[in-house]
Amino acid sequence: MRIPASPNFIKFFQVLSQEEKSLFLDRIHTFFKTKVSGYSNITKFRGERIHPSLKSIKSHLFLIEGIDYSESWEISFFNTAIPHARVEMSSCHPFLKKDCSLEMEYTQLLLKQSLVDIAEGFDDAPKPLLQKLLKFHPENCFATAGETVWVYLMLKIRALPELYDQFLIDIEPKLPFFEFGNYLIKEVGNDYREIIQISMNQKHYKSFLQQNDTLILNALGQDKMAHWLSSLNIELDTWLSAISYSQKL
Repeated sequence: MRIPASPNFIKFFQVLSQEEKSLFLDRIHTFFKTKVSGYSNITKFRGERIHPSLKSIKSHLFLIEGIDYSESWEISFFNTAIPHARVEMSSCHPFLKKDCSLEMEYTQLLLKQSLVDIAEGFDDAPKPLLQKLLKFHPENCFATAGETVWVYLMLKIRALPELYDQFLIDIEPKLPFFEFGNYLIKEVGNDYREIIQISMNQKHYKSFLQQNDTLILNALGQDKMAHWLSSLNIELDTWLSAISYSQKL
């Protein structure tokens, strides 16, 4: 599988209408034109991805060129049961020292501008010697970054195989996933908008999900939590027991 130059950036949507797609593309292009210095030109292309349910996905490709530097970016919209877009830098010149690293400057820029909700990639942050040695284990090499609420929900997606299929493959029924995330922000508070990074290490993964399960239950109560989960076709007990990523994914 091809490893992109950037982390895998994900943006969730309530509905993926043509208008929403156009607005998102305009925001992305405006970001690169105004927030990133030294780029003189953006050339837009069209590409295509094959998808098992959606058959064909039109990718929006664009090339950013500066003095002695270029980047190729790709944006693809997935109108699955959990509508979302993926943004990634597919290649660049000169080459980066490390591909798919969350330490890339774009990670914080895109997250802080709310242009993406999730960034998934290699965890290259400086660490003590013991943690460096542990990084040789694959699960310690990867991490997920984003606002707390979206990291929590993304890790739940990865912990529930059926929900993961609805995110990645299934088209119907559409799930109110985006609405659920925004409801949690409203009920739990703006602290849930803090940008964090969680390691895919199972110990950290489990601890983070358990802490946030408790926080959300205290804020919403079991009845409201169960009501929202029923709209996602998930039982409360199933949701609360999903505290480690599925080995099948």
